Amino acid sequence: MGTIAVLPQATDGDDGEPLITSWDIPTTYAAVYHDEKVGGWNGSIGFYRDDYVGPLTSGQTKTWQICVWSTPDMPADHNATYLVMNRMDNIALTSDFQFELKLVSKPESVSAGPDIGTVWNADSPTMEVEVTLPTYRTDNGLSGYQFEFSATAIPEPSSFLALAGGVMGLGLLRRRVNGKQ
Repeated sequence: MGTIAVLPQATDGDDGEPLITSWDIPTTYAAVYHDEKVGGWNGSIGFYRDDYVGPLTSGQTKTWQICVWSTPDMPADHNATYLVMNRMDNIALTSDFQFELKLVSKPESVSAGPDIGTVWNADSPTMEVEVTLPTYRTDNGLSGYQFEFSATAIPEPSSFLALAGGVMGLGLLRRRVNGKQ
């Protein structure tokens, strides 16, 4: 797969590069999949190698659907597939994010590997998740493994202090009013 990123200039619309597959070379793919025109998506429906969204506001979460599969001509001795997600040098991400990768479905014929519903969590700045899957060969990426990848912007500690101060202030104001009655 290419890149999932939060960029200031992204529109959450058609900000990405479609996955161009070549069945001439056996390989494994991990790609973002857009199946509906939801959330302002203006691009074509299908697989995307790169997908960019606009900045997340404090407490906001954005989720991507990721599919993982191998081509039918992947050699038989390739029996494990590794989905590795890491932050690398993406300067667009601050250390104020939490990430979650969840296995939503896997091929019916696959009984080994992680269970459906398994969740991997990571906090910035490391954001490193590696998942080992039994290799699944198909010419339809939608029949492979499906994950949801979510990024959540964590409110800054100063925001929590301001909120806590505001709540405490309301509590004290109420006590004074009640005390004067």
